[in-house]
Amino acid sequence: MAQRKEIIRPKRLVEKYGENFPIWSYSRISSYKNCQHEYYLSRILKVKSENNYWGILGGLAHDSLEDYYNRKIEFGDMLNKFENSFLDYEILDLKFVKDDKQNNKMIKKYKDCMIHFFKNHKAIKQKVLSEREVWVEIDKNVFVGYIDAIHCDEEGNYV
Repeated sequence: MAQRKEIIRPKRLVEKYGENFPIWSYSRISSYKNCQHEYYLSRILKVKSENNYWGILGGLAHDSLEDYYNRKIEFGDMLNKFENSFLDYEILDLKFVKDDKQNNKMIKKYKDCMIHFFKNHKAIKQKVLSEREVWVEIDKNVFVGYIDAIHCDEEGNYV
């Protein structure tokens, strides 16, 4: 998965709020909502955590799509790229959950769903922009987010 660069605060917002204004994001807020202790460890103490299996495999699917839309691979190669990358992680015997029977069911279902997705994906014909940084102000709160993919359809609507 593409690594995001260091966040550089837009000049207009620095002029308005100063150099070190707090930046909010969906992941920051959902992290806090899901587990305040995890938020404290990761966001306050900056304790590094290992990537979980969901994040790793989601990244593989994301990378396949991004490579296709950035014209690095052909449409038919997306599934092959995903399956080859997935195999690397299956060999490592990573776990979704500790129970082996449940884990095997989850891996099979996830892989089957992704294979179905790549086999049935309808290619977007317009130019697709990926990983676009977006800044939004709500009251005096500043949020940053990243749009995975955006394109303009035939009617001029941004999707």
